Amino acid sequence: MPKNSVNPELDEVIARPENRACADCGAKAPRWAAVNLGVLVCIDCSGTHRSLGVHVSVVTSVTLDKWQPKWIDTVSKIGNRIGNDYYLYRLPKDVQQPQEGDSKDKIANWIRNKYERKDWAPRNKLSPSELLAQGRDPESFLNGRDDDDDRRDDRRGGRDDYDERRHDDRRSDRRHDDRRHHDDRRHHDDRRHHDERRRHERRVPSPEASKQKPARAPAPASVDLLDSFDAPAPAVPAPAPAESFAQFSSPSQQASHQSQGGFPDIFNQPQQAHQMPQQPQIQQQQQMQQQQMQQQQ
Repeated sequence: MPKNSVNPELDEVIARPENRACADCGAKAPRWAAVNLGVLVCIDCSGTHRSLGVHVSVVTSVTLDKWQPKWIDTVSKIGNRIGNDYYLYRLPKDVQQPQEGDSKDKIANWIRNKYERKDWAPRNKLSPSELLAQGRDPESFLNGRDDDDDRRDDRRGGRDDYDERRHDDRRSDRRHDDRRHHDDRRHHDDRRHHDERRRHERRVPSPEASKQKPARAPAPASVDLLDSFDAPAPAVPAPAPAESFAQFSSPSQQASHQSQGGFPDIFNQPQQAHQMPQQPQIQQQQQMQQQQMQQQQ
């Protein structure tokens, strides 16, 4: 029957020699773990780990909490040995690690400098948990060129390939830009020639068009009504000189005049509508009457 009924997969992990002591103070039989870092710690050190925040350390119980599969995989593949090899990689020889029973402040400062500040971790190298998240060997940081340097060489070779591809892309883009500029210029020239031809056709019509289209009638001259008021009035012709009264009298009237001794009866004459004698005619009649009277005397 497994000792751990909650996480039986961890029985083999906690039974390893490097995992039988706390990764920070050396206390025996650690039953807590920083699952994101892959190390096992005691209950006292777990409190300090929890105070760092989950962005640094995620603390769970080995026997009380149900672990996720990725937590089991991280702790089983890293453990206290690989974790201390990384976080104590540059630890000076004269610096002593804290032990079980030391003051809480000493252990808390040690844990903070070890995991939060990474004072003794190798520079410019990924942590075992980060390497494991990438599918790589969590101990590859210890090898001189086996993993990290080879990866750097791969990056350098990839960089050269990237630069070459980028140069080819730039050259292709430049050719594309030149071709597009040539096409735009040709389109502009064609458009300009087309516009010029249309303007020329509007200015000079073709002979066929001139034959088909009839000539337009000239537009009537415009009349300015305002100027007609200012123009001088046309001259009215002078009235024609009055003719003798005999011209206006009928032959019967002239015979009656002669029968009456030359005195016309103007009272018995039928009145004609709209033929009123004018003043000069009346004067002429009076003169004729006077002359007839003088002749009779």
